[in-house]
Amino acid sequence: MTLRDVGFGIVEFFWVLSETFFVKWLRVLLEHCADGALVFGETIVVHLHRIFQIIIYGTILVFVAKFIALVGPIIYEGVNIFWTLLQLLRPVINAIMSAVEIVANGLGSAVSSVTNFITGGHGVSIPSIPDWQLPDKSTTEEFPWLAAIRSLGQSCTFFENPWNMLWLAPRTIANSHLCPIARFAWPSYPLRWFLGWVLWAFIYNPEPVTQPDKNCNEPDDAIICFLFQLGPFLLKFVLPLYIFFIFISCFKEAVVQVLVMAFHTAVILPLVAVLDISKKLHGRSKMSWKQIGIRLGSIPFTLI
Repeated sequence: MTLRDVGFGIVEFFWVLSETFFVKWLRVLLEHCADGALVFGETIVVHLHRIFQIIIYGTILVFVAKFIALVGPIIYEGVNIFWTLLQLLRPVINAIMSAVEIVANGLGSAVSSVTNFITGGHGVSIPSIPDWQLPDKSTTEEFPWLAAIRSLGQSCTFFENPWNMLWLAPRTIANSHLCPIARFAWPSYPLRWFLGWVLWAFIYNPEPVTQPDKNCNEPDDAIICFLFQLGPFLLKFVLPLYIFFIFISCFKEAVVQVLVMAFHTAVILPLVAVLDISKKLHGRSKMSWKQIGIRLGSIPFTLI
């Protein structure tokens, strides 16, 4: 066997190998994709009502959140004006309430005394009215939820990330217990990295810096912000994830077959190729270069 024969043989070998390999690979891939597409079409029709439910609920929640964000400042200002007027009238209101309390308790005591005298100690017992005074507090102190409604559009940016929405419950429960550990280990970079990776889903930012979004501080008004961002969460995260799982369930056989072919191509084919080419170069193989190429090109599909 001359060097010229070896050169032409290797060229023919690679040509046949690539032709056999890619033609079969494309055929198998298209067959499985076609089957998966048919199953996906049938499955998506079955789940169509759930998909529309997610879209409708998410859209409604988005419009409600936008409406609240729009009227939130108006609600705040209205309640603030009303509460401010009450605070201006607080001395008068408290005086009236004190007078009502004195009169009502006096009448109650009188009625109890008269009924006890008439019935020989078995009269009606009228409870006294508790002391009540209009609290001397600001609007946000008395109604803390108002501040959250007033600034929903600006204060809830943390929950625009779907993953922060997803991990709200475990973080709310475990942050106060686990985050101080990560904050204590912050000066050590290896420990910081390890604990941050392990506890990521259960803690907020443990960096020991006095800032609202660090030092293990929980986001302000987390529950209100969670509800505010629930619509976008359904549309941007839950809906694509739902469709993705339907897609995977329909194309799982195609994915498995592609992985099998990839394994054969990356592991088995090179080993057999080295053996066959070595035998051919040393004259111990009776197959032609074309036959070797066809044989190797069929290896990724032998278990399919």
